[in-house]
Amino acid sequence: MNGQRSGTSSVLAAVILSALTLSVFASARNSGPESAVRRFGSAVLTGDVEEAAFLLMQPINDPYSQELSRRAMVFGREANDIQVFRSQASDHRILVTVLFQYPRHLPVGLGYVLMRTPNGWKIDARESLAIAPRMIGG
Repeated sequence: MNGQRSGTSSVLAAVILSALTLSVFASARNSGPESAVRRFGSAVLTGDVEEAAFLLMQPINDPYSQELSRRAMVFGREANDIQVFRSQASDHRILVTVLFQYPRHLPVGLGYVLMRTPNGWKIDARESLAIAPRMIGG
């Protein structure tokens, strides 16, 4: 009888540990710089202005924010595959590259510069557009 209780306790402990591990990984997946870029792209494509604004360092009506949003929409709208890569990193600044794949065309790369803030990773539209000439055209 004591062995049965011990086995049940072990199973219960394993289930709790698994649930805790999965929740930590799910939380981390939704809070990193790559996640911020994915969320921004999705917000732009679905017209979620509040979410897009939350993910930008500059105000949503800033010309840099408007242009970066426009590019994300144009590139994302026709792509049949989108891949997100962390390109370069420092403690508080990260470059994330998005590669847009198109049928019968060369891929296009768009870089996002993100800064770590107290409210999470934010896209710096001005810096992102400054590196754009080196990124577009793959």
